[in-house]
Amino acid sequence: MKNVLIVSFYFPPIMSAASVRTGKFAKYLPEYGWKPIVLTVKPKGILTQGIPVEVDEASIHRTAYHDPIGHFSSLPGEQQRHNGKAKRDVTGNWKGRAKRGLKKISPFTIQRMPDRMLGWYFYAVKEAKKTMGRERIDAVFSSHPPPVSHLVASKIHKETGLPWVADYRDLWTGSTLKPYPRWLEGLEKRFERRSLREAAGFITVSGKLQAYLTSLHGKPVKVIYNGFDPEDFKGVSESRETGEKTFTLVYSGTLYTKKQSPVPFFKALEKLKGKGKINGDNFVTRFIGVQEPPFQEMVRAHNLEDIVQSEPFQPYKDNIAALKSATALLFFSWNAGEMAGNPTSKIFQYAGAGRPILVVGEQNRFAVDFVEKSQTGEVGRGAEGIISILEGWMGQIEKKGRLDYTPLEKAVMPYNRKLQAKKLAGILNDVIQTV
Repeated sequence: MKNVLIVSFYFPPIMSAASVRTGKFAKYLPEYGWKPIVLTVKPKGILTQGIPVEVDEASIHRTAYHDPIGHFSSLPGEQQRHNGKAKRDVTGNWKGRAKRGLKKISPFTIQRMPDRMLGWYFYAVKEAKKTMGRERIDAVFSSHPPPVSHLVASKIHKETGLPWVADYRDLWTGSTLKPYPRWLEGLEKRFERRSLREAAGFITVSGKLQAYLTSLHGKPVKVIYNGFDPEDFKGVSESRETGEKTFTLVYSGTLYTKKQSPVPFFKALEKLKGKGKINGDNFVTRFIGVQEPPFQEMVRAHNLEDIVQSEPFQPYKDNIAALKSATALLFFSWNAGEMAGNPTSKIFQYAGAGRPILVVGEQNRFAVDFVEKSQTGEVGRGAEGIISILEGWMGQIEKKGRLDYTPLEKAVMPYNRKLQAKKLAGILNDVIQTV
């Protein structure tokens, strides 16, 4: 069994899609000859907990870290759920507004420099040296964001010569989510290239990101998509929390209203409500996760307070149960930037839940192609298209008592987390042979 040092700021139990990706790699790598030794942070402060740890805790080395704006979390409204316990949402009061204002003017981010989590660097390097003094390490794997994970791995590689594979879950430079002036973008690109020039392998989550990173680094970049773990859904009840006669749509995660507009969807619900097709007794849409302030304003503007519910984040297992108990699941396409063509982990998690998916908007071509080819859902093109789909689904339930749902397993199973860990093991095997 070979040993890989996984350097990742985010790792279970921290609530983040990043934690799921690295956590699932660590869970399944041993089946392909690689034992994970994890270097990460101690979950504290604003780092919400709730994802199961699925590897031996003895193989996880957790350190302190310094967050320069972490004290913002002491202001109410930073999050609605912490360590599985609901908190009162007060983002609308003056303290919540002050917190958002402070974060807007802060130069720190978790996607690029200046890296908000850069204060982990010295803690991580120190712990890595201790760990490598006790255990044999054959390769290093790091996952971005934040950039500090790659910087730590780069330092380890320079001091040990160990082969290093760098994972990009999101872009560092080149991101439209945090655009910089051209002159600053150029400086940071040079810094990124220099920091990663000795990486032996690169992986990312989509073809679109692959093309950018190949051009940036001048080296081959392989794609390992996000995915789902069938083990997560075993034994989870499909009972409807809102009752069998209530059509329940579920959206999991934060909805970024400026880039994932819910307006066509809300217009569709408003029209269906006006026709008397839906009401608060027979139809509900659950948005599970902290939502931006404009969200509630949109709900009120379309007179949907009795149909649209906003709920706090849930621990991972509770979220899985919510997906399984839904009649159908909601996915909103991003309308701009790299995310417009990026297959987020959400679409795969939905497929794993085994419930029909309603994709709102067709800007995310990957999501559109995936649900259509795998027969896991339908694409709502505009309010009228969404109305047609919902009326069809409600008609099926009225006639048959259930929705027709027969996905193509061969189109879904390649996104199994276990198979993705196998791909990573193959890449690790390749890089150690080239050293």
